[in-house]
Formats: sequence, structure tokens, C-alpha cells
Amino acid sequence: AAVWGTMGCFCPSRVRKMDENLLSVKPRKTAREEKKFSDEISEEVLLCVVACCEAIQTHLKVAQPEEGILRVSGLHSRWKGAVEELKANPENAKEILARCPIHDASSILKEMLREAQDTSGSLFTAKLYPRFESAQTVSDVKETVAQLPRRNYEALHILTDTLVALCAADSTRMTPSSCAMVLSPNLVLKSGSQEVMFQRLASNNMKGLFELLLANRSPIFEAEAKAAAAG
Repeated sequence: AAVWGTMGCFCPSRVRKMDENLLSVKPRKTAREEKKFSDEISEEVLLCVVACCEAIQTHLKVAQPEEGILRVSGLHSRWKGAVEELKANPENAKEILARCPIHDASSILKEMLREAQDTSGSLFTAKLYPRFESAQTVSDVKETVAQLPRRNYEALHILTDTLVALCAADSTRMTPSSCAMVLSPNLVLKSGSQEVMFQRLASNNMKGLFELLLANRSPIFEAEAKAAAAG
């Protein structure tokens, strides 16, 4: 609105002053936007991710693995109850997951990756996420993976091994592309803005990253493989 002086004259200086005041006001951040992400997922989340992946790998050894593992959800009330039990007793994760139907186990895995979002922003960590998102070559991915904190590295390693085995089982009808589609919401960098979250889902390079990870698991994780062989 126009600003007029006491004598009914328009005063541009007052307009400039108002504009300066408006520009100096900083929008308040939400609690989620102000949250500082840790550099590493918790030991409890790692234990649960490992247990879920091992449960899936065990199931894949049966003659006819279930179709749509990860894509098909388990019974919500049942797997939610198992999650609460896992949070109370993470050291018993393997025993708890052994009692779960396979689609419950895969739903719990996705829930644990959401837990990683809450603590680290993403399994890939808030700090390294931009580098993963822009990775174009095996060398790019390998170099960035090597910089992950220990727990995140171990979780990503067993998750990658599990997805390779899952895609290799014809009866599951899962591919690197479908795995990326299903898991992306649980792996993209968490943001205080839902709009930003949806933009990331629409434009991120998660499909290409998954294809690089799954097609080049051995060279990407070769340092650990060599250490295990030497031990």
C-alpha cells in the first residue's frame, strides 16, 4: 500500500524503510528443520537392519521365494508390534525376525531405514547424501561409500548383498529399478519440507545409484571383502 506523509504527500523513503524491515525478518524454522542430524545410525538400528536382511536372505534359499518382497507390505498391526519389541530388545533382533512372515520382515526393514532417516537424515548420511545423489561412476560410489561411518557402511553393505540376492531370484519379480522405487522414500535425505522431500523423490538419481551398487557390489565393497578373506 502507498505510504503518505502528514501533509498528504507520498513518501518513498518510508516505503524503502518498510521494505528493508520486511527483508530483515527471517522466517522461523520448524523444529524438524532445526534438528541436527547425527553422523551415524544407532547400534540398535544396525542390529535390526542386519536381522531383517538375514531373514530375507534365509527366505530366498527356499525353493520358491515369495513374489514382491519389499513391494508387498506385511500385516500392519503385526509388524508394528514386532517393531516395538525390537526397540525394546534390539539384542534379540534375530530371534524376533525369525518369527516374522517374510513380508512383515521386509516392512520392518523399511521402517528401520526410516529410523535411519530420523537420526542421520538418510542411511547415506546428510553430509554425504549430495555426493551419492550426484554419483555417475563406480569410482564415485566406491569413494563415497568408503567415507560412510562404520554402522552406515555395514548396513548399506548387507542391504546391497540382500538386494542382489533378491533380484537374482526370479520368483520375487524384483529388479534393481523396482527396489529403487520401493526403497527411495526410505533412503532419500529427510527434509523439514514435504515439498522438498517430494521434489527429491521426483528428481533424485536413486535408480542409477541402485543399479551401480547392485551391478558392482564386489569392487565397491572390495576393501571389506579383502579384510574378511585375510582374517
